Amino acid sequence: MKFESKDLIYMALLIVAGYFIFQMNVELTGANAALKTVNTELKDQKASNIEAYEALATKINSQVDLTKELQTDISELEDSKKIIYNKTDEKKAAIINITDADSLTNFFTRRYRTSAN
Repeated sequence: MKFESKDLIYMALLIVAGYFIFQMNVELTGANAALKTVNTELKDQKASNIEAYEALATKINSQVDLTKELQTDISELEDSKKIIYNKTDEKKAAIINITDADSLTNFFTRRYRTSAN
């Protein structure tokens, strides 16, 4: 069997092509392994993010409920404040309408006598 120069060139090209294909296969295998690792990490991170999102959503919902309760309490307190101011104004008006010290004394003793019972 006699090799010509073009046969040697073909063999050299085949060897170079085989080496190139082998190198590409090694790189692709490494890239596939890295891709699997990244996918696994992404799945884990996604699960962690979903848990954190659900926990945050629960906290937000509870804060919304608390805010609604606080708004109700504030409106009730404002109503109580108005009632107290009205009573205070009534008491001030009653004190202003008292003309002498004896009437004022009677007013307070009657007030404390009714509150003590």
